[in-house]
Amino acid sequence: MSMVLKQDQEIINRFLNFLPSQSQIHLQENINNEFEERLGALTGKDLSLELKERLPELFTSIALTNESPRNLYNGDTSLYENDLSRADFALAAYLGKKSLSADEIDRVMRTSKLYRQKWDEKRNQTTWLRQTITTAIAACNTQVATPKPAITDPKPQSKLLGQKPTFIRGGMAARKFAGPQIDKALYLYPLRAITGIVALGSGGKTTLLVAHSAHIASGKSWNGSPIQRRKVIFLSVEESQEELNRKFSAITKDWSNPDRELAQENLLFVSLLGQDKRLVSNKFTEYKSSGVAEEIIELAKEFGLQDGVIILDHLQGFATGDLNHSETATSISREANKIVDATGAAVVFAAHISKANISASSIEQGLAVGSLAFENAFRQLLGMICMPESDAKKYGLEATRKQYVRLEAPKNSYGTSEGGIWLQKIPIQEYHTATIIPVVLTPPIAASIRTAQERITEKILERLKKDPYCTKNKLDALAGTEGIFKASKANLRNALNRAIEEGVVTTHQITDAEREVNGLPKQVKEVLRAAS
Repeated sequence: MSMVLKQDQEIINRFLNFLPSQSQIHLQENINNEFEERLGALTGKDLSLELKERLPELFTSIALTNESPRNLYNGDTSLYENDLSRADFALAAYLGKKSLSADEIDRVMRTSKLYRQKWDEKRNQTTWLRQTITTAIAACNTQVATPKPAITDPKPQSKLLGQKPTFIRGGMAARKFAGPQIDKALYLYPLRAITGIVALGSGGKTTLLVAHSAHIASGKSWNGSPIQRRKVIFLSVEESQEELNRKFSAITKDWSNPDRELAQENLLFVSLLGQDKRLVSNKFTEYKSSGVAEEIIELAKEFGLQDGVIILDHLQGFATGDLNHSETATSISREANKIVDATGAAVVFAAHISKANISASSIEQGLAVGSLAFENAFRQLLGMICMPESDAKKYGLEATRKQYVRLEAPKNSYGTSEGGIWLQKIPIQEYHTATIIPVVLTPPIAASIRTAQERITEKILERLKKDPYCTKNKLDALAGTEGIFKASKANLRNALNRAIEEGVVTTHQITDAEREVNGLPKQVKEVLRAAS
């Protein structure tokens, strides 16, 4: 077999240039001495305060001319044809140009989504990552440009990545929801999606969301529906920490200590009152990320929230620009979907009702304030309206209709949107606030066909709604032809016992705190309540 030797000085020169110079060898030795011993990925809390403060400047500042550094930090290697080694080098070179030391580059890179075990593999007297950082710093010092993707095809290449569809035999698991079931197959708060809940100011949406947060965080059923325990972060731009604690205390005052402690362990309140935490910035009509979404993602990681619930109350406080513009809605939805993608959470926005729907008597799409792009982004849209006069008349609640709210889902991309639930606002005197609970309403029985016992039962229920600390002895005192029941004590007791048997009336055991606040005698052990 013969060999052909070919003279090619260009190939020889390229090989010689590849070999490190003596100065480069010394540089590598010096840089290696800067590294502290560490292995594995890091989180933001592992960084020094100085580096934490620089992260927004490095990756989320609106001063950046493009978003490629942030995308690269978040694991997007498409600019480098998904070549992980080239992506690692690019991130190290970028940080080197920002005047970070070798060890600082090592720490910051380990908080990125590019981390892989290969970084810690031994390479002679160093590791793969340290070798990459050393080479990148040397390239920066000699003004060697960060390598760009090689163009192997003269045709333009799409940056979009796609996959051909896959057929899943035997069906697929149902979508998961973080919230309770409110009617038939209607579940609230789909995971890995955005939900909007819309109501008038003082319509009860914040109180309802705090109640749902507490139930989800503790795994305590709501409306008789079992709930899987999950972590919840509740961010409010309107309520102080004190007010959030007030609502939580009113909601959980009758809970057992273990249930309440579970809720406290898995629920995080974040009061943003007085802070500017808009999700996007708008400069010269150009919408850019403000970095707040990344702050929320980092908080979720530190709290250990994955596949949980993140509530942003309310939409207007997290928005920049005119809510009626589709660009505003699109930019905010994009930031919310970042949170969804990073945490797998159900992200829930509370929002005010559109001015055109202030007097709405039914819950339909178009209820939310602002551009329809918001409703397009919501995978589930929930609406709350005060009980319309027609329903108040139907249920005989004309005098108290403002205490009742209807909750429905005019849009539900992941299931039925049929049905809904009635809610009642219940004042909690000792906390000077109200809670909101689900109730079942039935039309009153026509007087002409009611029995005497039914008429007495209806009057008992009316009395119990007015006096939540009514006892059997109090009712007995109202018996007789001169009393409000116009019935004997025996007939009154028969009607009451029947109502308790049927579950229309329940008994409530009095706590020491309730006895003290309401001035109840020591002998009062239980009171009567109209069942919800």
